Amino acid sequence: NKKSIIAKGIPNVKSLLATSEKDIYILQEARPNDNRLYLIRQNRMTIIKSNQSYSGSNMAISPNHKLFMQNEKNSQWIYSSVIDTDGNLMHGQRFYWLHNTDNFSFTENGNMTFDVNGNLYVASSMGIQICDMNGRVRAILTLPTGRVSSVIFGGKNYDTLYIVSNGK
Repeated sequence: NKKSIIAKGIPNVKSLLATSEKDIYILQEARPNDNRLYLIRQNRMTIIKSNQSYSGSNMAISPNHKLFMQNEKNSQWIYSSVIDTDGNLMHGQRFYWLHNTDNFSFTENGNMTFDVNGNLYVASSMGIQICDMNGRVRAILTLPTGRVSSVIFGGKNYDTLYIVSNGK
């Protein structure tokens, strides 16, 4: 296997997201509360243009690769943006609102992922919140181990949900 470097010199990387189309999104904290989003496509790195600030560190892309999601830092909101043909984000707006135990507006949620039907799964202090395509939470899966920090689908048919809770 031949290895090659496709990006270097990006300090303070907060998050990385690779798609099945071989695009790689890198979220960098340029300054406190000021993030920069990069896209690596066909071994070329560009800074993504967007109409919203990137304050959260968690990202997800819809199964059809047309929508980009990112959480808002210290908030229960997740933004949805349309991805144009160049990878830039347009029409970003608050779309998903998550529940929390005390209805605080400053809870930090974990990462998020989509199932093949377009439902968004978000790791949260309450468990795994499952949102429909209209932005509503339809279910919350709680675990006896407590706070969920990470979720992702895997397996041969991407139908197995892997969960990290309390470091396990």
